[in-house]
Amino acid sequence: MSFRSNIQVKDSLIISSNLYKTDLRFPCLTLIIVGFSFLEGLAQHPLDVEGTIFSKKSTPGYNILTTNTDESSQCDLTMYNNSSALTILHYGTNHPSEARSSAIRFTQDLIFSRTDGMERMRIQNNGNLAIGTKAPGAGRAILNPFNHYYIKTYDRTVNFEDGTTQSGNFIIATTDSLEDASGVHGNGNTLTLWSPGDEVEQLGVAAHLVILDEDAMGLNDANPYNDGATVAYLNTAGMWTVSDRNKKEEIQKIDEGALQKIKNLNAYRYQYKQNARELEKKQPQSKVIGLMAQELENIIPEAVNKTVDGEYFVNYNQVTPVLVEAIKEQQNVIEKMENDQKIVTSENADLRDRLQKLEQLVQAMRTQK
Repeated sequence: MSFRSNIQVKDSLIISSNLYKTDLRFPCLTLIIVGFSFLEGLAQHPLDVEGTIFSKKSTPGYNILTTNTDESSQCDLTMYNNSSALTILHYGTNHPSEARSSAIRFTQDLIFSRTDGMERMRIQNNGNLAIGTKAPGAGRAILNPFNHYYIKTYDRTVNFEDGTTQSGNFIIATTDSLEDASGVHGNGNTLTLWSPGDEVEQLGVAAHLVILDEDAMGLNDANPYNDGATVAYLNTAGMWTVSDRNKKEEIQKIDEGALQKIKNLNAYRYQYKQNARELEKKQPQSKVIGLMAQELENIIPEAVNKTVDGEYFVNYNQVTPVLVEAIKEQQNVIEKMENDQKIVTSENADLRDRLQKLEQLVQAMRTQK
């Protein structure tokens, strides 16, 4: 049984009073609707069909297909126009040829846009994803956000992988010219950072890398470099760390005894042990020189940190101030020795003069005899 007269509907399929004022239920049959229209003011009565609903034209157009819901066959919504098609489907567990699955299939680009037509996202039929741009290029995904872009993950991990295995590399970089670009590259061997090292306008210094304290950012304005947020920066002259007296409190001079502390330190030449993976790679071991953290902890404890698992770490920069005071103490010793030497030299000169006069007197007495 089929209806080929016009059926007036609004929103979902609503049957007008020309036919019935109650729900139409067609068990196990096909309903073919040709040329229905949407009218206002009709009583809303859903059409409940157990079977298949087709909506089609004699030429390629738009098609809707839904089947029974006992999970024995597919449920499809097919939008078809010549070579372009979009299908929303679900296969049941008892489907004779397909395993359970839900999918959206399309032969052309899938576009998400605003009501005014401005495109926001596009999934190309080759699998590329474009957000904020129509041309993803050669990559799998191109993000060109209109404002800010955030990546949020519940497991707090963002993975960049190449292929189906956890390998490959990643690059995050600006699109400036090569000599002005900044970015980061990582692979299985190294992590590389690059930047032009130009002057940072907000700081007035040239820097390849600037490190900010997030807790101090934006306290008074939107400039992240203000409010004392800059704690360090790196350029060709080395690493510069903040050491402003205005940022310090409870200032005390290092007490005497710095020279003795340095004398108690021992310098060693050694190489680090290799773990199993490093041994497999057969990488050459380098000889290094340094201090032993366990010894240093007893002499300059500020230079040593110990983790909860008992591993020691050394900050050699903390040894430098002690070296400065030790050199000053040593210089005081040297200057005292120099002064003592001057006194001894002066006394020796005086003794030589007196001895010379005595010898002259003895010689004169011998001559008179």
